[in-house]
Amino acid sequence: MTSSVGTLSTQAITDFPPIEPNGDTAKIIAGDGRMRVTVKLFGPLLERLPSEKRRMPLELEVPEGATVNDIAEMLGLGDVGAVILINDQEGHRGKRLSDGDVVSFFPPLAGGV
Repeated sequence: MTSSVGTLSTQAITDFPPIEPNGDTAKIIAGDGRMRVTVKLFGPLLERLPSEKRRMPLELEVPEGATVNDIAEMLGLGDVGAVILINDQEGHRGKRLSDGDVVSFFPPLAGGV
């Protein structure tokens, strides 16, 4: 049975891959991945992770051909709205990632005068 904590299910927390501290980053072991991707979460998106998983940036090993959406699902972000940057340029969830990419998730921005 899966219960919700906010909109992050306990199933997502349980399925979150283990981390290994690595200097100032946390390395997430995702099986037999062949690409390394750095992920940064900001604001409320970071707070969606369990407290022990909040060391930024995260360094993930993912299969070749992984997309931003695959990363979002892996981190339990699902369909949560986010502004996405890939290597400091605007990105989207369907974008296929390359080895060494840096993916940043920011909460949606609103406001103004």
